[in-house]
Amino acid sequence: MRVIVAGAGPAGVAAARCLAMRGHDVVLLEATDRVGGLAASFDFAGMRVDYGSHRLHPTCDTRVMGDLRRLLGPDLVRRPRHGRIRLRDRWIAYPLRPGSMLRTLPLRTSAAFARDLLTNPLRPPHPGATSYADVLRQRFGPTLCEEFYFPYARKLWGTEPSTLDGEQARRRVSATSLAAVAARAARGMFAGPSHFAYPRGGFGRISEVLCDDAAAAGADIRFSSRISAVTDTATGVCAAYGNDSVEGDLLLSTLPLSTLREITTAPAGPAEAALPARGMLLVYLAFDVGTFSEWDAHYVASDAFVTSRVSEPKLYSGSDVPRGRTVLCVEIPASPHEPLWKARDAVVTSRALAELVDLALPVPGDPVETTVRRVTDVYPVYTPATLARRRDLLAWAGRLHRVRTLGRQGLFVHDNSHHALAMGYAAAACAGPHGFDHERWAEACRAWESNTVED
Repeated sequence: MRVIVAGAGPAGVAAARCLAMRGHDVVLLEATDRVGGLAASFDFAGMRVDYGSHRLHPTCDTRVMGDLRRLLGPDLVRRPRHGRIRLRDRWIAYPLRPGSMLRTLPLRTSAAFARDLLTNPLRPPHPGATSYADVLRQRFGPTLCEEFYFPYARKLWGTEPSTLDGEQARRRVSATSLAAVAARAARGMFAGPSHFAYPRGGFGRISEVLCDDAAAAGADIRFSSRISAVTDTATGVCAAYGNDSVEGDLLLSTLPLSTLREITTAPAGPAEAALPARGMLLVYLAFDVGTFSEWDAHYVASDAFVTSRVSEPKLYSGSDVPRGRTVLCVEIPASPHEPLWKARDAVVTSRALAELVDLALPVPGDPVETTVRRVTDVYPVYTPATLARRRDLLAWAGRLHRVRTLGRQGLFVHDNSHHALAMGYAAAACAGPHGFDHERWAEACRAWESNTVED
């Protein structure tokens, strides 16, 4: 088969690599000059940093992890998680540990958690629990919701928890009850710290080595090739980009669903507006110190701050290079229509630095170098209306002859990078010598609908 892959994020490069290794004729079209999408890396202040905070979770598909270990070798390191959460003006170790919570939280807050733990199982199920707020309040009771989940939701998605669909809770929150949270924390006392995998050289190395392997297997990688039109027929598919075009038997699209609808010349009714997703301001601060703190990530739930997370890539990789310098990434959820997004970089940077001080983080003087990156479409916003539009778009895409969608943008989902990588592998597995196995693909898509983001 001749397969066109649209987009060189994790799902796209994984699909292109596996298809090429299976002997298919593959053309990978990427609109930018780099691979990785939202999971890419770039150079700043003498270091390799990521677009936000990314880690490879241990639940990653074994085939994917095996290939990455082979391709990255000793550069794929196993690292302990060592973060913390800001609750009630206190920092608490995360993943949660009972001892840390008891030592750190005010007695009144600890008592409220204990009360909810005891009384929540006694509350009858609420059949009308359809919103994000209702689902989580039923799972955890009021204290954890009001102290963490609800302010974090307002910050990440820019709306009240009561306006979000309950599907947002099911996709984003893996714990199903307060007892499950307590049990997980208790297990951590005996099992030791949880771990993640991370490539030296930045998280973007994952997409880079997969892309290199795809090219070595014969895939034709074309950068700066933004697709402007897709023609889908029963006999073939054509993707136009710039002054050129490419024809194939199948198009695997990781483009946003609404973008695919807009550029596809097939009868499908009026054009759809973009599905709503919250963007991110990423503020990078370089300091001439070895490391900033012992904590690799600081999560800020309170909506009194615009900062949602502060991460230190050097601690993700465990590297001491470069010596005497580290970089922080301050994440600020925002969207292009908001004033802070439109503000000058100097204003955004000053706001980020001021919040680090207000959060009692050990800022070691002025940064020696700064930069701000603006990234759109990071966090899908699931309201009842949005999910109805998503269903309509997926139904439309399912009726296309030679086009199939995958990836976070292509399915408008919250999935981690390891989910996207697995999608690429699954798509390649459905492409056989005599065509694409649509029934097998539909089964895989149904399974992905139950994915929950790993924190």
